Amino acid sequence: MVAIREAVNYCKRQQIAKANIISDSRSALISIESLEENTKFILDIKNSLQDTNSNVLLWWTKAHAGNKGNERADYFSKKDTEEQEIDFYFARPNNRGKRK
Repeated sequence: MVAIREAVNYCKRQQIAKANIISDSRSALISIESLEENTKFILDIKNSLQDTNSNVLLWWTKAHAGNKGNERADYFSKKDTEEQEIDFYFARPNNRGKRK
């Protein structure tokens, strides 16, 4: 889901006229397509798709079926999860900083 959102936002920022976003997550694509799905995260993706001037198409591909692009994405995804450290930062809320 995050990758789909980032890809849509990238197309929007770069003003790409036409793009195909391919995912092996059928459930993610079904959630985005669903009229009943109303979680904030999914609604953000839907709004980005509507707000972009790009012709963005979302496609499903079968996982681990030899698709070179999909296999490459899986490789980098797995590689990132194997790292010993994760870059994640918490921002201090403004009201807590004022008290100190």
